Amino acid sequence: MRLPEELAEKLRGGAPGTFVAYLTTSLKDGRTNALASPFTDVIGGELVLLPDLFAQKTKLNLNENSAASLSFASEDGPVSWVLEGHADIIQWGHPRSFRLFGL
Repeated sequence: MRLPEELAEKLRGGAPGTFVAYLTTSLKDGRTNALASPFTDVIGGELVLLPDLFAQKTKLNLNENSAASLSFASEDGPVSWVLEGHADIIQWGHPRSFRLFGL
């Protein structure tokens, strides 16, 4: 599903910290973890990329359960989007010709 263009624009950049994404993950037993990420990007209008901020609990959760949600905060005021779906960990080292999900 394509992201609303207004949201995609906010995720593509701006000053760090002006728009923050919160990735919420959980273990299969329901214990949750939220990771704040002030750095995001969008690929193909559909995929949201967040950097590895050395969040070991998030990695542990995603290795067990890929279900995740993204919520947002903005210095401009309330943000009404919450995205639900699946998240994955992509490691460094892909060759320049690597195509993420064919994009």
